[in-house]
Amino acid sequence: MTAIIDLMFVKVQQHHVIQNKFKNVDVNKTKIKLKSFWAKEFGCSTIQYDGRPLAETHKALNITNEEFDLFGSLMLESCAELQIASTDLPKIRMMYDRHRSVIVAK
Repeated sequence: MTAIIDLMFVKVQQHHVIQNKFKNVDVNKTKIKLKSFWAKEFGCSTIQYDGRPLAETHKALNITNEEFDLFGSLMLESCAELQIASTDLPKIRMMYDRHRSVIVAK
């Protein structure tokens, strides 16, 4: 998961639509939180996510469905570049998509 998040953030910081969402963010701290969050999501019991709840973390960012989808696409693109099995990509996308309702602004 570490390599996926690291590569994804290179892509996020270069993407003209979503890079501004991370303009005033400590990227290294955010990457650490994301790595622990996704490790927990994938069932790693030795890593604890100690970040704020997703809804609270993302509320002020006013994330749109388009931005949510772009971020997810960059995550999957990173997985593919790192040669994560293509059969795992739908599961990763499903796990990502299930958080849409608490991340996307209403």
